[in-house]
Amino acid sequence: EVLVEEATHCSAGHYACRGCVEQTVKTLMGEGRSLHRVACFNPAGCLGSFCDSVLKLALSQATYEGYHRRLSVEAAQAALSSMEKVEQCPRCDFVMEIDFPAAEVPEFACQG
Repeated sequence: EVLVEEATHCSAGHYACRGCVEQTVKTLMGEGRSLHRVACFNPAGCLGSFCDSVLKLALSQATYEGYHRRLSVEAAQAALSSMEKVEQCPRCDFVMEIDFPAAEVPEFACQG
């Protein structure tokens, strides 16, 4: 059992303890999975999700800040994937516009 003050709920109204929501977000981040939508984990197969305002209250400050950093990176990657002449370092968030003819593209060197 969980006290109401220690619980939160998804968009469909299913209650979950804050610790379980925190662990779910940490697991998603650790596995490199998208945080665009944090789905409800109710065993009844709920289609709801946890919105940003609920996550802000449920997560520790450090986890919430990490969650928001990852959301920003996801948004930037989505925007970059639709752009031409852009390269991103595979090991960090460094991005560079490549404005050379294809035959003259120099080796990409991370500056991050």
